Amino acid sequence: KRFSHGFSVTSNYTWSKMTDMFFHNGGYGNASVLGLGGQWHRKWSHGVSDADHPHRFVGVLTYELPFGNKVSDLWAKRLLGGWQINSITTFETGALTSVTNSDTTSHDYMGDVPLRLGDGNLPGGERTFTRYFDTNAFVNPPDANGDGIADSRGNAGRNIIRLPGINNWDISLFKKILIRENQNIEFRWEMFNAFNHTQWSSVNTFNDTATNPLSTFGQINSGRPGRYVQFALKYIF
Repeated sequence: KRFSHGFSVTSNYTWSKMTDMFFHNGGYGNASVLGLGGQWHRKWSHGVSDADHPHRFVGVLTYELPFGNKVSDLWAKRLLGGWQINSITTFETGALTSVTNSDTTSHDYMGDVPLRLGDGNLPGGERTFTRYFDTNAFVNPPDANGDGIADSRGNAGRNIIRLPGINNWDISLFKKILIRENQNIEFRWEMFNAFNHTQWSSVNTFNDTATNPLSTFGQINSGRPGRYVQFALKYIF
């Protein structure tokens, strides 16, 4: 909705899918590519892209509150009028990540990936801080002769676990005080992640449970910033 009567709204929704063999400028030499096949087995690295976010919605709202518009007294108009509220709302599906392990899983040293026994992704209601995905769906390939090199490469593909998404509201409140026709003071109160919604950003997908008794495999290990607030005072002339 175009700006009129002090109100405007802009919204965008994207539904998409993106696949590739690598997502970094490093090309063949990038470590994330070599871990799943590199230049010798590029098809092993083919999958849904790191940049794949199937659903993304962004809404932007601006509303100049009508209070004080019809007040005749100058000081009352300065106090009651000039208020504006704004918001930017973002909802986005999380990115994807790969599951790797701590064993050398092939004699050509081109893939440290486990055997995938199931999907691995859990329904939203079953995810916890210490078990974001089903770690039991991934096991290390067998090593029959005990030489530290698996008999075969695992079958887990690239980017098979969906990371947490974004649920964010940025809200601001402006107050404009007219001094003269070409001068005014503007006060801004801006809140980022206004509702302080917990938003996790990454999960430990490195399976070292065979060698590390304190492994955090499957656990959330970082989050996006919580709510923070800033104030500003501007003199415009």
